[in-house]
Amino acid sequence: MVHKFVSRKGIGVAVKTVIFLLVLAIMIWNMMPQGEKTIVFTHEQSDFLPAAKHVRADLSQNDGLIVYAEDDRHRLSADLGAQLFMITDKQSGYVWTSSPDLSQESAVGEASRHIANSPVMFTYTTKFKELKTTSLFAEKTSYLVNAIDKGLQIHYRLDQLGISFVMEVVLEDGGLSVRFPHDSIVEEGNFLTSIIAFPMFGAAKQGESGYMVIPDGTGAITHFNQSHKLYDNRGYEKWIYGIDPTFDTQTAPIQGEPILIPAIGMVKEHVGYVQTATQGSADAKLYMNPPGVLGLDYYRGGVEFIIRKSYYTRVGGVQNNILRIEQNMIIANRELRFDFVSGKEVSYVQLAKAVKHRLLPLLDPATSANQVNPSKDSVNNTVLLRLFMSVETRGGGLSKKSKTTTTFDEAQTIAEFYKAQGLEHFELELKGWYDGGYFGRLPGKFPVESKIGGNSGMKKLIEWANESNIPLSVENNDLDVYHEKKANVSLRNDVVRKPDGSVYSYHPIGSTGWYRSEVDWYTLRPEIADKERINNLEKLKMLGVSSINERNLGEQLFSDYSMHEPLRRSQTAAYFEQWLAQDKEKLGSAGVYGGHVYALKHADRILDMTQATSSDYLLDEQIPFVQLIYHGVKPYYTSAINLADLPQTELLRAVEYGAIPSFELTYLPTTDLKYTYYDKLFSAQYEEWRDTVLLAYKMWQDVGARTVRQEMIDHLKLNEDVSRTMYEDGTTVWVNYGESVFMADGIRVEPSHYTVRAEGS
Repeated sequence: MVHKFVSRKGIGVAVKTVIFLLVLAIMIWNMMPQGEKTIVFTHEQSDFLPAAKHVRADLSQNDGLIVYAEDDRHRLSADLGAQLFMITDKQSGYVWTSSPDLSQESAVGEASRHIANSPVMFTYTTKFKELKTTSLFAEKTSYLVNAIDKGLQIHYRLDQLGISFVMEVVLEDGGLSVRFPHDSIVEEGNFLTSIIAFPMFGAAKQGESGYMVIPDGTGAITHFNQSHKLYDNRGYEKWIYGIDPTFDTQTAPIQGEPILIPAIGMVKEHVGYVQTATQGSADAKLYMNPPGVLGLDYYRGGVEFIIRKSYYTRVGGVQNNILRIEQNMIIANRELRFDFVSGKEVSYVQLAKAVKHRLLPLLDPATSANQVNPSKDSVNNTVLLRLFMSVETRGGGLSKKSKTTTTFDEAQTIAEFYKAQGLEHFELELKGWYDGGYFGRLPGKFPVESKIGGNSGMKKLIEWANESNIPLSVENNDLDVYHEKKANVSLRNDVVRKPDGSVYSYHPIGSTGWYRSEVDWYTLRPEIADKERINNLEKLKMLGVSSINERNLGEQLFSDYSMHEPLRRSQTAAYFEQWLAQDKEKLGSAGVYGGHVYALKHADRILDMTQATSSDYLLDEQIPFVQLIYHGVKPYYTSAINLADLPQTELLRAVEYGAIPSFELTYLPTTDLKYTYYDKLFSAQYEEWRDTVLLAYKMWQDVGARTVRQEMIDHLKLNEDVSRTMYEDGTTVWVNYGESVFMADGIRVEPSHYTVRAEGS
């Protein structure tokens, strides 16, 4: 009896134990990061272009140089056996080649020669643990060439690697298109991680006349006749639209300026070209190599399309980061557009015009390349006064205190003060109005912070601004999560994840420029943020808001490796485009910060537009390349002038680059912000900045008011200190950054000043 009783009891305990352990294991499995290996990204198959149908198959590869397509401006030729492609500019007679002629360069090694002669470079991986870079001619490659409409289709098969893909080269729409149809990629044993078309296109020797054009920040040029001695055997490489933050492993804030547009070009004497990534730019890099890189003494640049990203993670108890490569391909159309210019005088200005033509559907779909939208009055794009209102102090629990620097009533006082000082036209933006202040309990925003006047205070201020004809907008932030508990956000389900499955977090940047590691902040998944957007827009509309400026949407582009509805960067960009369209529909007007081109289709303006380029020994000279593209289509505003190291210089740069000045002001002194995460606002008290604001307004009256809707048609650096900018109506602006008077052709420009001349004056 005892034996049977013990047995039944023991069995019951064992069953319960097994069930408990099983449930516990399932719970642990669900809570553990699964990573990119188990994630399935969904795409609409109809979004992807198939390979073109051929009109003639299996072309001979032994006929030498043959013309395969031609239009009224260009001729596409190729030597299929040598895989050499040529574009002849009929106007100038110049011939652009996919590879330089190395027949007289005996010092070039075999590996470098393979790279130089190959129309495609690529990287691949075998076991997703290391990357290998190679080229078609460095591998055992066979290829089949078909004729397609207006061009060629080449099927490359790397037999030993087990990789094959298709490249299409087509002469169309005034330029050359190069495509890699995604469905043509076949992998058996090895796996593609990136691909570059025509890596040596138009390559230039040291000492030639000309330069590379790189859209780093505002833009920069690298001269062929200046030395760029390699100290670290590297070239220039940067992610288009900035690094994906979920892949960023740096322990310090990223330095330098972002890439806003997916284009890079080259200018030689009387000719030039620019290549634009018209598809696939969300996961791509721009590169520029000076002589010496990969053993080749040429300047060259282009676009590297990423097919799989690499990342670092920790495995088990290993302290060092381990390199991993994604197993899933990034499914995307990948297309480059080469546009060619020629004439007596060719510069980055002509390249910018070509890019503008290509990107105009993204910039403003309602206009054509030859007609910039003049619909809005320029007085609606004038000096911007951003009013910072409230924020909580650092720390936790009872130590947190709300710090108010501007109430709604005080905002009206500031506006009335500047009207009395002579500002007939200016704009207002409200920052830190959320419940709990600037960092508050985002993404929750309502009710409006009571200490600055609450909902009624905001509504009253907006009504007054409307009656006073002062455009007013509010800053909006749907993605940043600063206090997950206060915001009722689940770190398990609601925030963005990294490719290893762990939660993506970041740190605020302190006044010293370094991270404050004592706190973690998060990014809300777009799927979650999307649920409350319409409701929040309706609440803003009820308060009278008719204009909104969106944080993050034009500043950073991220992936999300959450198990449910993971997102590639292109899919995140689609969310952002949809949100800006909603803003316009519900409220009337929308702006973005930063200015990444994917976010501009529905944006009416760009805030915090960069006026700098990165400090890099490969970048010789700063130019307004991006401004030449954006001006006249999207008004853009400077970052807060009062936060600049040299405010006067920033104002002069705004005059040169056609930017609208902005300031970030408060009613009270900013001393109380010292112990908050918004301690970057050193000096902002509105009366203290009176003279500089009035100067900025005078500059806007002289230049911005007459040119904000005009295309910028020319820019030239006259000497080290003086530049000249010209607009389509003939208005010309000279800016002198030097310490002496500049005089030329009847123009006099005082030191640290500018001169404006209208057409015919």
